[in-house]
Amino acid sequence: MEENKLTIEQQDNSPAIRTLPVFVLRGRVMFPGINSQFEAGRAMSRHAVQQAVADDNYLFVVTQKNSLDEQPAAEDIYKTGVVCRVTKILNVTEKSMRVQLSGLERAKIADIYYKDECYFADVETLQYEVTGGNRNFQRLLKNRSETSQRTI
Repeated sequence: MEENKLTIEQQDNSPAIRTLPVFVLRGRVMFPGINSQFEAGRAMSRHAVQQAVADDNYLFVVTQKNSLDEQPAAEDIYKTGVVCRVTKILNVTEKSMRVQLSGLERAKIADIYYKDECYFADVETLQYEVTGGNRNFQRLLKNRSETSQRTI
């Protein structure tokens, strides 16, 4: 009988670190392999999106710890998030935009700093190995991972 227990282990392959603008979410979470739309109403969120578009369309999306905090400090932001690609922007008003993002891969913050009215982070990709579980599920995860890597 096939074992259905699923185990996910983090691998340390010392991935390269890259610097990305940080898009901080309130009360929401982003996942790799998911396309999602977010409202960018805070100035730091709009600036992060503008920085990403001016460079290569990549952002690091992470959630803040307290959703009521209007201007979170670096220590108020979770360290693990998702590298995303900006796929669409719709300016709703002068102070608000709607952003569609495509989640690519999980990453963690190695260093974070505030510059040009938004956060920037040096992020490193988190590599995981999935063992056990159903063979179809393992193939699906492998395919999703390969697709994300080709997209980047």
